[in-house]
Amino acid sequence: MQELSKRLRTADMQIKSLSLKDAEGKVATVIVQLANDQGRIRQGAVEIEKLPLQQDLANMAGTSRETISRTLHSFAKKGLIELEGSKLRIFQFEKFKSMYA
Repeated sequence: MQELSKRLRTADMQIKSLSLKDAEGKVATVIVQLANDQGRIRQGAVEIEKLPLQQDLANMAGTSRETISRTLHSFAKKGLIELEGSKLRIFQFEKFKSMYA
């Protein structure tokens, strides 16, 4: 029953994200979901060890691969995240979540 509730909440969040947010908000929502599901806290930052391929992220966010690339680089320029190969690090996770919630 708890698993079903969790899935329903996740699906509801995805529907809201896809219908109400701009591209940056959609990408941020996917990153937050991945961080919550797979992320590990290391030295005060949340790390996602194996970030899915950009095309997979695009499918999850309902955007194009190019939008994913542009948005991730924008987040990196703003100092919100760091990309290192397939690893993504979110420096201030709570701040990031609040910016795009």
